[in-house]
Amino acid sequence: MWLVLGLLPFGTPLLRRRRAVAWCAALAAVALVAVLYQASTLAAGDTPTAQRQFREGDWDTALILGGLEGAPHFADTLKWWSGPWVGQVPFWRPGVSLLYWVEWKLFGRDFRFWALVSVLLAVALAAAVMWGLEPLLGADGALTAVLVAFSVVVTPWMRVPLLGTVLLAWKHQADELVGIGVMLGLGFTARGKPVVGLIPVALACVVKENGFFGFALLPVVAGWLLWRREANHRLWRVAAWTLGSALPLLVWRYLAVGVGFHMGTNDFWWRRAVGYMGGHVVNVLFQDQWHIVALAALGGLVIWLASRRGVRQSLLALAVGAFAVLVLRALQIQEGLGVVSATFLAEFDRFACVVWWLIGAYLAVHYSRREVELRLALLVIGALPTFIAGTQTQENSRWLGAIGHGVLVWAAIRGLWEFTPVALREAKRALSLARPQGESPHGVEPPQDANAGG
Repeated sequence: MWLVLGLLPFGTPLLRRRRAVAWCAALAAVALVAVLYQASTLAAGDTPTAQRQFREGDWDTALILGGLEGAPHFADTLKWWSGPWVGQVPFWRPGVSLLYWVEWKLFGRDFRFWALVSVLLAVALAAAVMWGLEPLLGADGALTAVLVAFSVVVTPWMRVPLLGTVLLAWKHQADELVGIGVMLGLGFTARGKPVVGLIPVALACVVKENGFFGFALLPVVAGWLLWRREANHRLWRVAAWTLGSALPLLVWRYLAVGVGFHMGTNDFWWRRAVGYMGGHVVNVLFQDQWHIVALAALGGLVIWLASRRGVRQSLLALAVGAFAVLVLRALQIQEGLGVVSATFLAEFDRFACVVWWLIGAYLAVHYSRREVELRLALLVIGALPTFIAGTQTQENSRWLGAIGHGVLVWAAIRGLWEFTPVALREAKRALSLARPQGESPHGVEPPQDANAGG
């Protein structure tokens, strides 16, 4: 599938109307994934078992449902604009509180329809991601970012499919709404309308506090477009409008709930943020499995040596380096080489993941640098909620980084298709140099010219 996607932007006529196909594929795939995540609720949202699950099995939904029962009339919802949200914990989220109130009035306790709303919001979020990234990456790049971000499989860049946590339960509808607002803002900015883009971002802030990080994204994207000479707006005006829009909302939020809800000390915020941004390579290092990364990096060094010094020296370096890594690992864990080797074989899936991560990163950086720069912006800003000291932010709050991971996958695909023709030419040249002069590719002497020598 990824190979087919990689072919599309380079003119291969596999799909003539690839933009329409990309949009249909993205929306259909996300609808299917969202239904799979919500399957249990869609099937049994009104049964006594489901009711007990929402009332007793999940503290968040129990607080939300309790807050809804305390607001029987629309006038009762006005308190959410000047105080804690429907979930009763001191967060300022009046936008999603109103959505829950409308669902409560329309559907009551039949949570099948609540789950259906989550599915529809997931499709809307996929459309917003496609629309936001299409001017920057093209339809095929946007499609790849959507498929990776919403995927049910773990990619080498992500420990878990982060947007999968957003789709996991209807209580995360706030994150879906925030995503729609921020990605619409990014889309307007990418189309040269950064001031208009502030409107959906401001609405996202009313839904959930991580919408405020969307304000940090828009000037970054605007500056990136200026640097690429793909826009002609003035960055200082974008920054001024952004600050002027964010400050009143921040003041309003502070007056409503103060500094907000605190849970824990968040002493390891840096570790979670770096692990979240770094993917498997960083997380393997955090788990004290440095030997996996060392062996993967050694493989890259061997390939480089083979291209510069020859195969014999590279194989010798591989043998010596691998033995040194295993010995150091054995000394660290105080076990024999046999145990270390067997442990490594049991961890081979992690090794393969790290190798794939390093290959993709190399291809992306060397052949598709533009997408890597955009990915870093999305990933760093997506990790910002982790840096809020005193609040234990969960994976669903860092959904923007999942899109950043998807952009990096697309950059690796573009790099692959830039690298492949170069590698084939180099291989062909190496074979021609290695072949004895006068010998044809099939080992038959070419026919002599009848006029040669005469």
